[in-house]
Amino acid sequence: GDYDADGVCGVSLLVEVLNRLNADYTYYIPSRFDEGYGLNKEAIIKVKERGTSLIVTVDCGSVSFYEVQYAKELGMEVIVTDHHNINDKPVSCLLINPKQKDCRYPEKELSGCGVAFKLAQALQRKRPDLLTKADVNRVLDLVAIATVGDIVALSGENRTMVKYGLRFINSGSRPGLSLLIQKVGLHEKEIKSEHLAYVIVPHLNAAGRMVSASAGVRLLTSNKEEEREDISEELLYSNRDRKRLQEIAFDTAMGKVKEYHSE
Repeated sequence: GDYDADGVCGVSLLVEVLNRLNADYTYYIPSRFDEGYGLNKEAIIKVKERGTSLIVTVDCGSVSFYEVQYAKELGMEVIVTDHHNINDKPVSCLLINPKQKDCRYPEKELSGCGVAFKLAQALQRKRPDLLTKADVNRVLDLVAIATVGDIVALSGENRTMVKYGLRFINSGSRPGLSLLIQKVGLHEKEIKSEHLAYVIVPHLNAAGRMVSASAGVRLLTSNKEEEREDISEELLYSNRDRKRLQEIAFDTAMGKVKEYHSE
């Protein structure tokens, strides 16, 4: 997955779905500092060494032609779920992206997590004995955060998913998210889209920008109270540190502007 709030929520969504399906899985989010965005050969080698036979991407991969080829050469299958624009060399694997040529899906502006949600709905239809519609609907809180956080159009299907996702958020059904809401000083049952945009999303983004995006996934999916407590504090610290560095960068830039105009 990607290391922003959209990718973190998308990975968390599939973690929850795969748990319901009793799947043998692990997740991997590349380091913003060491690896950069999306699929890369080093990451593919690492997941291959874990015994992986299938890679499913979230919020990335549509233009990773050579990386997908490399994964296939190592004996792995790849499914790309993504919402970014596609270049003239699409990946040669199963590609789930509403922006691909000749795709008839009516909603073209889904978030990356929204596309992962479509995959979850398809899996539910295949295995209703393990994954119910209620199970899938319960991850709409993650879709709502990702949709608002990635600034995709809040119309059509996106608007509907955010509406019902906010209801799940305000029901307090995700302990890690509820804890974060409490720690940032918001009131549960009163969360609106602006709270997601200006408070929740920045804290999830801060993890990927300052330390590791996997902290966000662990917070959103953990069933251990002590772990959630530690991670929520980590996200609070990361966001404060992000603000501090942002202010330093802004002041430095303004200083250079003033220096230029004074010459």
